[in-house]
Amino acid sequence: LLNLVAGRTIVACALLADETKPELTAVSERAQFLSRLFKFEFVFPVGKSFDQIFVETVEHLGKLGPVVKEGERLRAAPEPFARPLLQFLADLIRDYPESYLMAALTLGEVGASLDKKEFIRRALDTGRAEFLAGKIITAESLSRTNLESALQWLLDQQALVEKEKEKKLTLGPRPLPELAEQIRAYL
Repeated sequence: LLNLVAGRTIVACALLADETKPELTAVSERAQFLSRLFKFEFVFPVGKSFDQIFVETVEHLGKLGPVVKEGERLRAAPEPFARPLLQFLADLIRDYPESYLMAALTLGEVGASLDKKEFIRRALDTGRAEFLAGKIITAESLSRTNLESALQWLLDQQALVEKEKEKKLTLGPRPLPELAEQIRAYL
C-alpha cells in the first residue's frame, strides 16, 4: 500500500528534512536522493521522469492542503492540520531510512571475512543498539527484509562489492563515507 503514497511520503520527508532550504530545487534534490535510496523498496510510475512525478506530487499535496507553493519555494501550510499531516506522511516510511542508516553504519565493519548474512546480523546488532539508545525509534526498522534491500542498494551503488568465489563483501570503489549523516538528516 505504501507504493500508492510513496511520492507524497518522500516529498513530505524531503520538505521536513530541512525547512531552512524551502526552494523547490532543494526539496526536489532531497526527494530525489530518497527516491534513489529506496529504489528497491517502492515502485514508481513507469514512463514518467522524476521531475514529472515531483511536480505532480507537489501539486497534489497543494490540493490536499498540507503544503503551499509560493513561487519557487515550498513550505508547510499555516493550517493547524498541515504539519501533523506532513509528519504523518514522512513517518509512514520512517523505518526505511532507519534501516538504511543501520546498514550505512555497518559499512565500517566490513572486513575480509564478512559475507551477506554476517553483514545483516551486524546491521541488526547496530540497529538494536541505536534503538536502545533512542537514536532510532521504529522497531520495524529492525527488519531483515529492509536490511537486505539496503545491502542490495549498497552493492548497486558500489559502496560494497561481493567477491564472486568467496562470497565475501569488501568496500567498493564508492565507499560513501557521509551516507549515514545524509540519511540521519531525514530522521
